[in-house]
Amino acid sequence: MDTIKRCVECGELFNTDNENYIVNANGDYVCEDCKDEFYFLCGDCDEWHHIDESVLVDDSYYVCESCADWGYYQCENCGGYYSRDYIVVTRDGDYICEDCAQRYYVYCDECGEYVSEDSYDYDYEMCDECANKRIIKPYHWHKGDAPTFFGDGKYFFGVEWELMLRHGYSDDHARELRDILGDRAYFEDDCTVDFECIFQPHTFEELVNSEEIKRAFEYAKEHMMNDDCEESGLHVHVSRTAFGDTEEEQDDNIAKLIVLHTKGYAYDMLKKLSRRTDHSARWARGFSKGENKDATLEYAKQYVKYRDNDHNVAINCGNRATVEFRLGAGTVDYDNFVAWVSIIKMLVEKCKTISLEDADNFYVWFEDADDTVKQYMAMHGVIWEEPIDITTDNYRIIIDRLCDKINENLRAQNMDALNHEVMLALIAGAGQQTRASLGYY
Repeated sequence: MDTIKRCVECGELFNTDNENYIVNANGDYVCEDCKDEFYFLCGDCDEWHHIDESVLVDDSYYVCESCADWGYYQCENCGGYYSRDYIVVTRDGDYICEDCAQRYYVYCDECGEYVSEDSYDYDYEMCDECANKRIIKPYHWHKGDAPTFFGDGKYFFGVEWELMLRHGYSDDHARELRDILGDRAYFEDDCTVDFECIFQPHTFEELVNSEEIKRAFEYAKEHMMNDDCEESGLHVHVSRTAFGDTEEEQDDNIAKLIVLHTKGYAYDMLKKLSRRTDHSARWARGFSKGENKDATLEYAKQYVKYRDNDHNVAINCGNRATVEFRLGAGTVDYDNFVAWVSIIKMLVEKCKTISLEDADNFYVWFEDADDTVKQYMAMHGVIWEEPIDITTDNYRIIIDRLCDKINENLRAQNMDALNHEVMLALIAGAGQQTRASLGYY
């Protein structure tokens, strides 16, 4: 055997008997010096390759190009080569290394896939495909989307129906309600309840005569517990166009509603009709009275202007297009829903004819109530009566009413035998309190 060979790298002759040479993958002889300087042993094929053909894999060892192409994955982000244990396949089918996955991609806990940041919905905390499959959207998801209007009219009602579960999972029930309601509503998260069903803008007639909405309430009555839960609400948005043709007219009429919902007798009666408790009414607080009636009226006229204010008040003016009636308590009873929306419609129409000075008189607002509304009022302990002028001639009537009320509250007998002169003195001394009890400011 010829022991003298020429090195393919340096061209020098060397004796194979005396030198630690190698034969590279191409069958060429390489002397010991060139081997140490220019070659490496591939850990996969166990052959010697020039260092120009080396590929770092898993950030820890080298293999030849052929073995890298055959046995490893190339990261489509950084170009590095990795074994399967260190590679991630994204939702789009791209192969990326673990380091790039952590740096430039987001893991979706819902589907278990890595997606690009552009494909991740941070509101939902899941990828956009999973988010699109969710029935319940993030809070205020609808903003910026054009609404779908149902019915033809000058103004519309938009209802936010907050729902609390009796059993099951929110998304499952929302899916059932979606199948019933179709495009009449959509669903959003709400931190105070399980979720809310938001009706698209409907005319009053479309809202209270929709068979889909009625069936949705029937379904909710079986699966939801709104009437047993103080936290849920039935918030009704009404177009500002309902209150007048001009902005000035709208502001004047909305101000009357602010006065009506100012803390006092009228607000207390409305709270009864809304089925709110003192605790749950914190989400729909009455407005504070001014030092006198004129101050209250002036505050109301200023408040109606659109502002980004605390919306947890009975009449929320923080929307440029609508006024929100927030006092309604959540319900799964369809009759309660229709009655409350009917009351709001009545108030909307009445504010255009009532004077601002009379806006604190609960009974004037309800003098045109139909029998359905009056029956609903009676069910909730609010009896409509003709108001009485506070005059000497009517004191006897007032006294009789007070006697009846005392008799009812104390379950006493023969209260009419009380000295009317004493009662008259009490009434005269009660002043403001007496007027408030009769529906006046």
